[in-house]
Amino acid sequence: MRLAFNVDQGTWAYTNGQGDNVLQFGIGRMLAGKFPQRNYFGAQIGSIPGIEYDCLASAAWIDEQTFNLEVYITDNYLGGLRISFVFKGEEIGVFMTKQAEWFLDEYNGFAGGKRL
Repeated sequence: MRLAFNVDQGTWAYTNGQGDNVLQFGIGRMLAGKFPQRNYFGAQIGSIPGIEYDCLASAAWIDEQTFNLEVYITDNYLGGLRISFVFKGEEIGVFMTKQAEWFLDEYNGFAGGKRL
């Protein structure tokens, strides 16, 4: 994964079981966009059209080592995703919690690693 920052917005680039993904977010403000997961149900449960859900994403530094990202899914289905990225020296911890039924399961839990 990689976080990139540009004045009042940024991107979270990452790879999961679906492949490479990029989520754009506002810093200190909401940014409308698409949530980069394409294996969720469409208008009919059980049907997967391969589209990305509309979302609003916002992030902020809450202290010198903790960056929080919040995503609201605002499409056929509603959901929320909260991610904390914590940096300590060369180490990073990522904690994700989801508020959604039938989706966002890939974004729930904890991961750790080292910065490059």
